[in-house]
Amino acid sequence: MKTCSIVKKHLPLFVDDELSTTDRKEVEAHVRMCSDCANELEDMQIMQQMFRYADKYRAPFGFTERVLAEAVSQHKQKSVFIPCFAKVAEAFVLMIIIAVGIASGNFLMQGQPSQKSDSLATIFSLDIFETAPPGSIGDAYLAVEGSDYEK
Repeated sequence: MKTCSIVKKHLPLFVDDELSTTDRKEVEAHVRMCSDCANELEDMQIMQQMFRYADKYRAPFGFTERVLAEAVSQHKQKSVFIPCFAKVAEAFVLMIIIAVGIASGNFLMQGQPSQKSDSLATIFSLDIFETAPPGSIGDAYLAVEGSDYEK
């Protein structure tokens, strides 16, 4: 049985009386003209009636607690190995990243002059940059660095 796509999404809401007035009138008008949708609506209404009058059974005493306890124990049993494996995998990936970084740094520094003998002030000096624009942070740094400013 084929229902129209627009009405198909509205039929369950129509049966449950959850549609707005305009949508409800639109579905009612369509169902009067479309026999496939009318049959689908009738089947849904029959099924709703069956569930409405079906016998209701109560769960045995303590059933909910037993189900929840079993779910928690199964969750704990499954989750012991996964976090341990994840931590080992994270550490392994981190070591690979560090090793690649060191290797690429050594590769890039081959043939470059060593700066081991330079002092920290020389290494972090801004002398390699062009003159800083006036009023910038670099200009303020150069002004402080240039005048023997000390606190």
